[in-house]
Amino acid sequence: MKTQALILILGLTIGLRLSDRAMAQVVPDQTLPLGERSQISGDPTFQIDGGAIRGNNLFHSFQQFSVPTGGSALFNNAPNITNIITRVTGSNLSNIDGLIRANGTANLFLINPNGILFGANARLELGGSFFASTAESLAFANGFEFSASNPQAPPLLTISAPIGLQYGNRSSEVRSQGAILQVPTGQTLALIGGNVTIDGGQLLAPGGRIALGGISEPGTVAFNPDASFSFPDRIARADVVLTNGAFVNVRAGGGGEIAITARNLKLTGASVLQTGIGAGLGSAQAQAGNITIQASEDITLEDESLINNSISSNGIGKGGDIRINARSLFVTNGAQVLAGTFSEGAGGSLTVNATDSVQIIGESSQFSSGLYSQASDRGNAGNLIINTKTLIIRDGAQVSSSTFSEGAGGSLTVNATDLIELIGTSADDLFPSGLLSSTEGRGNAGNLTINTRTLIIRDGAQALSSTFSEGAGGSLTVNATDLIELSGTSANGPFRSGLYSQSDSDSRGDAGNLSIDTRDLIVRNGAVVSSATSTSGAGGNLTIKATDSIRIFGTSADDKFSSVLSARTRASGNAGDIILNAKQFLIEDGGQVTSQQDNAAATGSVGNIRIEVGSLFVGNNASITVEDRSTIVDRPRTESVGNIDIQSNSVRVDRGLISAETASTDGGNIGLNVRDLLLLRNGGQISTNAGTAEAGGNGGNIVFNGNFIVAVPEENSIISANAFTGRGGNIRINTQGLFGIAPSTSNTTGLSRITASSEFGISGTIILNRPDVDPSRGLVQLPTELQDTSGLIASVCPADRGNSFAITGRGGLPQDPRQPLMSDSVWLDDRASTQSALPAQPVSQIQEAQGWIKQPDGSIHLVATYLGERSQTSPSPFCSLSSIGNP
Repeated sequence: MKTQALILILGLTIGLRLSDRAMAQVVPDQTLPLGERSQISGDPTFQIDGGAIRGNNLFHSFQQFSVPTGGSALFNNAPNITNIITRVTGSNLSNIDGLIRANGTANLFLINPNGILFGANARLELGGSFFASTAESLAFANGFEFSASNPQAPPLLTISAPIGLQYGNRSSEVRSQGAILQVPTGQTLALIGGNVTIDGGQLLAPGGRIALGGISEPGTVAFNPDASFSFPDRIARADVVLTNGAFVNVRAGGGGEIAITARNLKLTGASVLQTGIGAGLGSAQAQAGNITIQASEDITLEDESLINNSISSNGIGKGGDIRINARSLFVTNGAQVLAGTFSEGAGGSLTVNATDSVQIIGESSQFSSGLYSQASDRGNAGNLIINTKTLIIRDGAQVSSSTFSEGAGGSLTVNATDLIELIGTSADDLFPSGLLSSTEGRGNAGNLTINTRTLIIRDGAQALSSTFSEGAGGSLTVNATDLIELSGTSANGPFRSGLYSQSDSDSRGDAGNLSIDTRDLIVRNGAVVSSATSTSGAGGNLTIKATDSIRIFGTSADDKFSSVLSARTRASGNAGDIILNAKQFLIEDGGQVTSQQDNAAATGSVGNIRIEVGSLFVGNNASITVEDRSTIVDRPRTESVGNIDIQSNSVRVDRGLISAETASTDGGNIGLNVRDLLLLRNGGQISTNAGTAEAGGNGGNIVFNGNFIVAVPEENSIISANAFTGRGGNIRINTQGLFGIAPSTSNTTGLSRITASSEFGISGTIILNRPDVDPSRGLVQLPTELQDTSGLIASVCPADRGNSFAITGRGGLPQDPRQPLMSDSVWLDDRASTQSALPAQPVSQIQEAQGWIKQPDGSIHLVATYLGERSQTSPSPFCSLSSIGNP
């Protein structure tokens, strides 16, 4: 039984070896004219003679073409041959595990629709380019096709170089299984399938071109004059896979192109695509080639795989670009895409166009996943641009543009039409996920620009523009048409989610400006929007425009960090200004807006805070503060604390604080222009106090312009401009009404109050302007042409002619101080009278009495004329007095 089993195993082994032997053959077919058929000699070293010559082209046609392990196939062509064009008309794939050679500088085309496999021992010794394809035929300009599926002899007329690869219904694979395939400098190595798989091994074309790709439907892949390929737009493509450390390299002293066209492209197992200028190579005029990837569906890079186009150390020249076009791009597990320069030359740009999404996720034990544009010497880095619908960066991954020496960093621009999410940190909490633009040398960092509909940054992720050395930091600009939401900190707390523009310690460069334009901005749970300097460099300005609302609220999970909008300085550099515009601005639950000098030994000045909003709410331990903690008292006045200027329709401070305070210098000024109402509740405070370190400095000034200030008397709300040893500040309030709060000389009362005192100095002044009757209010321009008013006066009870009525003195009844205040306005009836004026009577002559009459009551009246009876006149119906007529 054992003997039978051994015989069976030996039989199978011999059979497999015979099968391999049969497969590893170079066998000509009979499709070419008899005198032009391929002539094969030797085995396993095959010499190939004969073939059909048309001009500079040599045609071979094989029933089978495979090279065994350790074997070779030598095309013994004449030196004047430019192209050796080979087809396989049989049904077997080509298994190449040995050497393929040709004479001179001829290019070699190998066409086998059944598939092509390069084994680990496959090698090329060619003077020209090498094209391996599973297309059915090669197309020529005169319409002739050198076809493997419909084999015909080439016409006798001279044929030019082929113009394209024609695919039929079959779409077989081209696979390299650990092979090292190399063409000479400046030549092309092309593997065009069906699917293309590079499993380990190397593809090398120094300074030349490597093309990988394929299609899965009938169509034509065209050859371009520059040896590149054009794939049809509306034909389904095939997949390209690089795995197990596959290395595709065209780096040299210049040139070097990599072009991949696929449905899906996957790089895994630390596989590499590399071009650029090598160490010690190149010249001032050298230009590295590009890496161009076109995928109709997805591109996936994982497991520390790398796409690299860079200038190596001591290389000279200009770097090439990386261009990635796909539906989606996934970069995970420490994979990276790098465009950079590590020498004098400028680095190339990195551009990603993904119609659906770009996802950069995670890290490996050595590398963060990411997209990078980098300069490490005197050369400038190129720009990094991402155009997509959705961008997700998480778990320690980064997209970064940076410079580490004299060269300038490139700009970083992200255009995501729907969403950008930056989430979390690395597993060890050492690196935040994010978008980064930085300089660690004398070169300036590039600008960071984010354009999207919605931006979400949470769990310690960051968007950061910074300088760590002499170079200036770039500006950070965020445009989000709908929403920006910044939330929380990393799991262990070292990283706070946010937007940052900063000049770090040990640097002398200025930080860039930070600008935000959105509909709604939410900063919560310890997140940050910060412009800061920790050195001699100036901090940038922080400008926020929200067409709807800004909301700052909450603290971190451990209550260590408040949510904050901040402009900060810790050294001699001046902090930038904070400028805010919104319809609604809410700061609550410990949220902060602060311009701060938080180092007692620092000399830099804080910036100003300018707020222009429809409504402002500061509540529940929230604050708007300008704070200078420096205790250096002899700083120049120009380095004093900044000011707060608020313009709003309404302001409510409810258990909140608006403050401009200093430890040792003059306090800042606070200007409040509130159209409707300033409401102070539950100990709300507005203060500009100086000398909080029990040192000098005069209190700042507070100016309020608005309709009303309202507080509850017993709630201890305060408006103060106090000092310690300096003079108290001035408070000027211009208002229509002040309710529930009043000036006070005491700071100990529990009542709501307004104070401008000094602990050991002169108190300041409090000026309240509450207008009474304004004599100039309602003035009208009087006419210059007077009219006759006699016809407008109705004298219904006139005096006789020649009489007069006079009023002397300043009369009037004094107001009773015990009565409630009444309006002083005068009622005036300006309606035109409808009564006719009665004519004035002539003055009666005074005459001597001529008689007398006795009245019924017994009284005697003297009369000028005696008529024998009493005479009366009829009074006017409007006159309340009777008159006695003249005789």
